[in-house]
Amino acid sequence: MNNIKIGTRKSLLALKQAELVKNALANIGIFSDIVKIESSGDKIQNKPLWEIGGKGLFCKELDTALLNGECDIAVHSAKDMETDLAVGTEIFATLPRQDVRDVFVSNYTIENIPSGAVVGTCSLRRKSQILNIRDDLIIKPIRGNVETRLKKIEQGQFDATFLAMAGLNRLGINTDKWQKLSEFDFIPSSGQGTIVIHGLKKHIKIKQLLQKINDIDSFLQLSYERAFLSGINGDCKTPVGAYAHIKTDDTVSLYTFYGDEYGKNITKQIKIVKSTKDCYKLGTEIKLKY
Repeated sequence: MNNIKIGTRKSLLALKQAELVKNALANIGIFSDIVKIESSGDKIQNKPLWEIGGKGLFCKELDTALLNGECDIAVHSAKDMETDLAVGTEIFATLPRQDVRDVFVSNYTIENIPSGAVVGTCSLRRKSQILNIRDDLIIKPIRGNVETRLKKIEQGQFDATFLAMAGLNRLGINTDKWQKLSEFDFIPSSGQGTIVIHGLKKHIKIKQLLQKINDIDSFLQLSYERAFLSGINGDCKTPVGAYAHIKTDDTVSLYTFYGDEYGKNITKQIKIVKSTKDCYKLGTEIKLKY
């Protein structure tokens, strides 16, 4: 295939991610064009995702573009993808994973932020985990891209918010003054930091081509984390996180978090896993406890 059409959302971060895929393809001699597609999730900024249709709002227009032939592949942040993919589609490849950690964007740390401070997040995972640590904080919804959220902090609309370290790194934003949260303690979203290349199952030749840029470790981590998410039947309405840590001896430890949005009834586990079946089973076992 001489030229591949890459579908992406229009946000600055999404375009940066699409450029990384374009560059990776160029390195193996494949030309590509970027097709910008506006998603419902980008249009609707005044409500939490879980109230208006979930993560699929970031993906459905790109799914449609794939099915209609407007693009050959779609590029996503893995954490924005639904647990169940659109019929006839699959994840073809992933680029090397970026930093998976969450960043607490504030003039304070979680430990020293004043009681009653307002933290902006629409993520039930983040809400549950911070309230488990500090139940004296006030959580309010915040939407918008990275730049918009940072501006709201600067203007004093919120005392703090959370952003993914990966996105900040890709945008070239200095994070030195903010608190980085350990991925082993403050469990990230499934797939956080991972760029996914998504396509149609019938496009076998494109899938085979993309194996040349597929990062095997990143793909394995994502497969394990999404299997756990599937077992627990998780979505954006679920306070859930998962991180598959590949150790130096090639064993994989799955760090998981599941709870309620108030941070009161939570389960955090670390399990050695050998397959996606192990991860799925762990998810179903935790789900049965609730």
